[in-house]
Amino acid sequence: MFNLIPVICFSCQGVVLEGGGDDGLPSAAGPDNDERRSCAGGPWGPLSRLEDLHELDLVTMRFANVRPLLAVVGPQLTSLTLEMGEEQGVGSEIVHLGRCCPELRQLKLLLGDCVLKGEMTLHFGSLFFRRLERLTVEGSVHLHAFAFLWGHCRKLRHMQIGLVISNELTNTNMLIHDVFTLLFQVIPVFIVPVQGQTRSLTSFSLLQVNAMTELEEFHVRNLKIRSLQMGKFLLDSLPRLRRASNWLLDLSSEDITQFRQYLLPMVRERGLRVEYSQW
Repeated sequence: MFNLIPVICFSCQGVVLEGGGDDGLPSAAGPDNDERRSCAGGPWGPLSRLEDLHELDLVTMRFANVRPLLAVVGPQLTSLTLEMGEEQGVGSEIVHLGRCCPELRQLKLLLGDCVLKGEMTLHFGSLFFRRLERLTVEGSVHLHAFAFLWGHCRKLRHMQIGLVISNELTNTNMLIHDVFTLLFQVIPVFIVPVQGQTRSLTSFSLLQVNAMTELEEFHVRNLKIRSLQMGKFLLDSLPRLRRASNWLLDLSSEDITQFRQYLLPMVRERGLRVEYSQW
């Protein structure tokens, strides 16, 4: 039996699955004893004992301080608003949310001037945010965090986020055509035996990161449409899309005319509304 952890790279044409944990799929582990004691004996005690707690807003506090609480009450939450500040690490916070809050339908993250970070490992072998329908991120999102959320939120109907960036020194949206192509396309996946096994690499399968078949609203700050091909690709790839906003058309006058003509039947047939401006 193979142990698998997906590893995805935006510059490659395939995904290699390499040896991982004992069962091959990282599990959504519950709170450990230290986390339970931290909640029971601290200021979160009364809150952590509420059995019917389904909605929670946590603002103006450090993530490290609310982490134990989320580990205890997260499994019963369906709606969470959370402020995440400058103390973020390398992206483990969003993984912690996904692991501890499997029933979330709505998630709102408040970042201010900060950036939502993500790990380089996207954990596509785990089941995170599989019930999430509405995602709002008030602030910028690192490309790794965007890929993590895109890959895991398979029931998403509404996405509203800030700039998607590659580092904290730029304010340019990094969502180019190649990124969307990688997220939508079917990718070859190679299965590698765990270390110590003698069996050679003989198996591969196909993986699609996430087709976003349920997405109805797609709002990304300053989403630059750099080619007519990119605009058509997004419209074709999101069959249930009803609303989109903040698209910046970096196109020639002729291509803008063609884009409008391509969009018109979708407006008539399914009421699609795309708010765009010329770059």
